[in-house]
Order: sequence, then C-alpha cells, then structure tokens
Amino acid sequence: MAAPFARKKQRIGFFYGLVAGAVLSMTAWGVDAVQLASAHVAFPFTKFLPALFICALAGSIVGWLSIRIGHWLASIILWILLAVLAVWLVLWLPVNGSAQILRWLNPNLAHWIEYPPIDGLGQFRVIGLIVIGIPCLLCGIMENNLVDQTLSAQGVGGWIAMLLVAALLLGAAGFAADELLNRHFRESAQALNQTLAFAAENQGKVVEKTLARRMRLSVVKQLGNLVTNPHEMILIAYDSTLGQMDYLVDFRGTWARCKVIYAQPTQCNLMEELTQKYYISDGKDRFVWINLTSPLFP
Repeated sequence: MAAPFARKKQRIGFFYGLVAGAVLSMTAWGVDAVQLASAHVAFPFTKFLPALFICALAGSIVGWLSIRIGHWLASIILWILLAVLAVWLVLWLPVNGSAQILRWLNPNLAHWIEYPPIDGLGQFRVIGLIVIGIPCLLCGIMENNLVDQTLSAQGVGGWIAMLLVAALLLGAAGFAADELLNRHFRESAQALNQTLAFAAENQGKVVEKTLARRMRLSVVKQLGNLVTNPHEMILIAYDSTLGQMDYLVDFRGTWARCKVIYAQPTQCNLMEELTQKYYISDGKDRFVWINLTSPLFP
C-alpha cells in the first residue's frame, strides 16, 4: 500500500513542477512571442519553444524529485537550481540562443547577424536570481504541504488550489523575467512596425506635420510605396547597451535596413545589393531565394 501511495504523491509533485515550469516559460517568453508575431518579426517563437520544452521538463523533474527525496532542504535546493536554469535561459536565449537559431533557420543571412555581448550582464543576472529565485524558493518551501493537501482533499479542489499557487508564483516570476531583456528587443520592433504600418495606411495622403514627426514618417520616406507591401523583420545587430537595434526588413523580396535607437526609428535604407543578390522573380509576383554559390551562378 505504501508504494502506490508514494507513487501517487510523486505524480502530484510531477504535475506541480510541470505547471510551474510551463507557466514560467509562457509568461517569460510566450507573451513576448505573441507580441513579436503581431509586430511582424520573423521567427517570433525562437525563444519560446526551446524555453517551454526546457522549463516544463526541468520543472517536472524538480517537482517529482523533491517529493521522492522527501526532505525540505533537498526541495529548496532543487527549486533554486531551477531558478538558476531559468535565469540562464533568460539571458542566453535573446542573445546567443536567438543568434544560433536564426543562423540555422536562415543560413543565407547568417553573416549579417551580429549579436555582441551585453554590458552589465552580471547586474541582469543578480536581478534575475532575485525575481525568479524568490518565487522558486517559495514553490519549494510549499510543495510538500500542497501535495499533502491535494492527497487529502476531496474532488479536484485540492488540485486546482495547488496548481494555482504554482502558476501564480512562477507566472509572476516570468513576467518579471520578461522585463530584463526581452522588453528591450520587443519595444524596438514594435516601434518600427508601428511606423511602417502608419506609413502604409497613409500612403498618398496628406499627414499633419506634428503627427508625421511623431510617427517618424521621414524615416521611411526612401521606401516609398514599398511600405504598402507585407513585411517581415529580422533583428540582425544591436549595440552592447541595447540602445540601438538594426533590422533587416523583407518587403516580399525587396529588402531594407532600418535602425531603431531607444525605441525610436531613425533610419531606413534600401538594400539593393541584398535584394539583387539573393532574390529573383519567379514570374508570379513572388520572389524566390537563390544561392549564388551554386554552379548555376558562377
């Protein structure tokens, strides 16, 4: 009888950690991915999908192992280790992780992608350990009691209460983690997309000067009617202080490079060399990616 009871208890701990890790990834990277997709950023889920897999897996292992060991100190250590892993992901995925994934997904643009180390990374790490470590610590402290209450509760009320605690704690940690780095990259993309969208909506119209200055219309003047085409943006470079972001914008095969400084678009230039080098028309108002290193293009 003791063995089935222990397995049931460990199974509850497994789901406790699974929900905690999954909610952490959804709030730290999932919300960011949805907002990047709405801003027409290419490959918006490059951070979220790896984070979801790693955090959900690690959380479920921590939740299960904490109950299996059955000692409060071991539980606290395991949950703190989960926090350390999460902080590493928060700082690694937007920089090294995204660069590697983007180069793999779009190898023809690999040499354009330059993600340098970020200044003050130690400070980000300390803040991350605080905002993620404290909720993880609380999860570890409460896990055994919550699991015991779930076992003794009638119906699904105990499950709901336990999982709600895990979701609230790690959800708050995820939102705080999102503010560390993701927000800096996201706000610049949203600002550039807003300018492009406004220019497309008002193409050929007379726009009041104050509004035009506020929406940075002069920045995209060189693009002309191109702004009316659907577009996708790829972050290719930034400075070490995260003040300046450079994007390649693909307007259905015609490319531009745009610079954003502190969430303010400042410059957009057509990239004729990139457009002519990598794209040819297929005769159906579409453009096809080509590799000029192939034998067909000596």
